[in-house]
Amino acid sequence: MDEVLILGAGTGGLILANKLAKLVGEEVRITLVDRSTKHVYQPGFTLIPFGIYSVQGCTKPVANFLPKDVELFRGEVEKIDPDKKEVTAGGRVLSYDWLVIATGCRPAFEEVEGLHGALYEHVHEFYTLRGAKRLRRVLRGFTSGKLVISVADMPIKCPGAPLSFAFLADEFFRRRGLRKEVEIILTTSLPEAFSKPEVAKTLEALAEERGIEIVPNFPLAEVDSASKRIRSPTGEEIPYDLLVVVPPHMGSEAIISSGMGDAMGYVGVDKHHLNAIDFEDTYALGDAANLPTSKAASSTHFQAGVVAKNLAEDIAGSGIKTKYGGEAFCFILTGFSEAMVVGFDYERKLYHGRVPLPLLGPLSLNKVTKGNHIAKLLSRWFYWHLWLRGEDFPYAGGAE
Repeated sequence: MDEVLILGAGTGGLILANKLAKLVGEEVRITLVDRSTKHVYQPGFTLIPFGIYSVQGCTKPVANFLPKDVELFRGEVEKIDPDKKEVTAGGRVLSYDWLVIATGCRPAFEEVEGLHGALYEHVHEFYTLRGAKRLRRVLRGFTSGKLVISVADMPIKCPGAPLSFAFLADEFFRRRGLRKEVEIILTTSLPEAFSKPEVAKTLEALAEERGIEIVPNFPLAEVDSASKRIRSPTGEEIPYDLLVVVPPHMGSEAIISSGMGDAMGYVGVDKHHLNAIDFEDTYALGDAANLPTSKAASSTHFQAGVVAKNLAEDIAGSGIKTKYGGEAFCFILTGFSEAMVVGFDYERKLYHGRVPLPLLGPLSLNKVTKGNHIAKLLSRWFYWHLWLRGEDFPYAGGAE
């Protein structure tokens, strides 16, 4: 019987486990490895600081989404030996015939000088559940001063999240009657507010209208907590009273120590078939893979379907391959009641028109609408009840 190890019970790992189990049945033993028995809805992290979502509403037991034929092994992935086809996790050695790396990526706070020591004092973040929860309390007590949101460098999980945070902060302080007392600045390493120029133009105009200052070409090199300033590599400085940092992201430490990743710890894969380029019988997907697309839940969902089909065909020895075209969708919240949806793939720089999604759509792409905001909030229900269980993302490709 073939043994499949899936490393990581995040979005990619759980969706893949469900999809693969449906394709291979009891003929293949599937084991999902993760250090935690809790699954976290990471797209909710941006909303927790503003009280829109709760921590409890963004966590559920992994067991709720496991197919009956998939085993969950609890243990930290420590090392991978691709030559021996073994994974050391939780102090045990697990053998495999096929390996899928879905270990995600992690905020690397240590990569910014001065950041680690200042964290959770007057410097905060919302890219961990702990950080998002703390920031909710901090924002409630912040009544005046300069709020700086600083994106250290790319790639990061959900590249639209820092913009969403800035727009949500704007409305948060307006509703409290404090907006005139709070200055909001967003710094980014990108040359524009967003990686797609057409979208960046719209968002920059909206930010100007809302009084949000966007500072491009400002990679975060240092946090000087003593003087409450951030610095770029060229020595530019911006003072702050409250700093919200989006740190650099890196792959799993186990991938780095096993020599299976690039300099940032991401696994090199064929961008269409998602098999690891340098390692046999191995796939990687989602945030763990070095792919030229967004590290976002939607792209991970599409990738999981491709890996499930390709892996099932590999096991059967058919040689049939399914392609991933780089599809990704990104919600950017522009307040408490409106949002923008952006869609793109490898071949098309940006989707236009409307995307027909059952119950959620049609969604108007690249436009700020109330309908898009409703779809964003509804997507959490779809995530818990359908997508994690391996149901297809209701999208036929492209736009109307």
